[in-house]
Amino acid sequence: MTMHRVTGNMNGEEGQTGALRSAFFAADFTVGEVQGGMVVEVDPDAAGGSVEVTLPADECGPGFFVEVAQVTAGTVSFVAADGTSIVSPGGATTLTQQWTAARLRRRDDGTWMLEGALS
Repeated sequence: MTMHRVTGNMNGEEGQTGALRSAFFAADFTVGEVQGGMVVEVDPDAAGGSVEVTLPADECGPGFFVEVAQVTAGTVSFVAADGTSIVSPGGATTLTQQWTAARLRRRDDGTWMLEGALS
């Protein structure tokens, strides 16, 4: 079962609070434009112990960024779709534990830069 929730926004429209947008996933998912600028909370425990976050080759343009936070025990790992790659310190692509986060940014050359609490 996939759970997805979006709250707040940062688009500056009249009447908006300017709160940071967030989303919630309890299953594998592919990052998309809709998550741009969001904090995405991931629940691997509800997904059977692990969640795989796929980074697309073409959907998100240069400068796109998103933060992914692990809110339960288990494993959250990042994988590159065909046609793109991930660069990170030491090649790490997995969040270290519950209550850690990583930031993803799409670079001009089409790669994804991953930084944060990784192993």
